Amino acid sequence: MTIGVLTFGTPKVPKAVPKPAEIKDIKGRLTVLTANSFKVDGTSIVLCGVRPSDATSAEKAAQSVKLSYENAYVKCKPVGGGTPCDGKTVATLGASTVAQCKIDGALDLATALTGSGILCGTIPSYKSC
Repeated sequence: MTIGVLTFGTPKVPKAVPKPAEIKDIKGRLTVLTANSFKVDGTSIVLCGVRPSDATSAEKAAQSVKLSYENAYVKCKPVGGGTPCDGKTVATLGASTVAQCKIDGALDLATALTGSGILCGTIPSYKSC
């Protein structure tokens, strides 16, 4: 007759929480895909804090950006790494990294494109339409 069986197992040790990977800037030459999306050093980038303007067709806006900024050297800081969009937007959009990009380390691309009316700001840091 069996009354009960006690089993002792190895206590479960909580798994160590992995540290988030250090957010690294993406640097390289800009390839324009649309007015607010690019390829930089093989990484798909979407500018943070902006959206296309309704005043310009998507094709015309992309062409304008391409004429002005194609092949410019940029440094893009992903959301979460100290951008004006931190806490205001997602860090990824599909397979794209959402980031703030600066040309030659100084000119904020979103500021330039919202200032010219090609894009509209969605956060207070950038000019809205």
